[in-house]
Amino acid sequence: SEVAPVGHINQGRIFHMAEVLKKLGRVESVANLSGFIYEESSWSKLSAAEMTWLANHKTVRVLSTNSPPLIYDDGATPPRGLLIDYLSKLTEVYGIKIEYVSLPWGEGLESIGTAQGPDLMPALRSSAERSRQLALSQPYINLHSVIFTREENGFIGGIEDLAGYKVGFQKGVLAAKLVREKYPLVEIVDVADDFTGLKMLVGGEVDAYIGNLLMVGQIIAEQGLVNIKVAAPFTLVNPEHVLGARKDWPELVSLFDRMLSGMEPQEQAEIRSRWLSLHY
Repeated sequence: SEVAPVGHINQGRIFHMAEVLKKLGRVESVANLSGFIYEESSWSKLSAAEMTWLANHKTVRVLSTNSPPLIYDDGATPPRGLLIDYLSKLTEVYGIKIEYVSLPWGEGLESIGTAQGPDLMPALRSSAERSRQLALSQPYINLHSVIFTREENGFIGGIEDLAGYKVGFQKGVLAAKLVREKYPLVEIVDVADDFTGLKMLVGGEVDAYIGNLLMVGQIIAEQGLVNIKVAAPFTLVNPEHVLGARKDWPELVSLFDRMLSGMEPQEQAEIRSRWLSLHY
């Protein structure tokens, strides 16, 4: 005889019983029962290590820098933005409490896992060096970098045309490290944040600034900065961004990846549309 494990529900049997009840006149119609039957989502099938980690860690400290539209953080209201929506999903799915730590991006990267620093960087580019320092998620957002110059500057076709010039980068970004290695004649100027770099560009303290098109473009529009143009794409870095957690918390990253795989494409599209469609 056919044997079913204890606690197992055979959906075919449920639908068959519903059809029989309809023929007997006990029910008027057989609606879609898929919502009535509980099915485990991919994120509910946790490993033993993940369950242990969740039992021992109730709060995660996340770096928050004011980088619209990814993160709006004015210090007066709770952070919001595209990345915040993804992080809020961790709370919804696993009950993890998110505590935001406001620090400059480079300082946050340097202090990750310390008492004063964050446990998690919500978006950064992957590299071999960073994979040794951090537990990295699968890519989940693409952010393209470009070269910004002043309007009156001549033609710049790429980073190779900036030899001998001062170029601003946000401190700690992978792009600056690659330029140092491959184009040593470019004079790199580290800045605390994109807005500081743009003000230095407008004021003539640097000749170019390299940053993310989405975030830097948003700052230019919101601050009314003038005499700035996109000179060329910056192609040394991959646009794919990942989540980075402290190295001793790989379970947090696997939980994030599991959450991503369980999200419907439409849900992710809605998050992107909510924050990106108004800012290009």
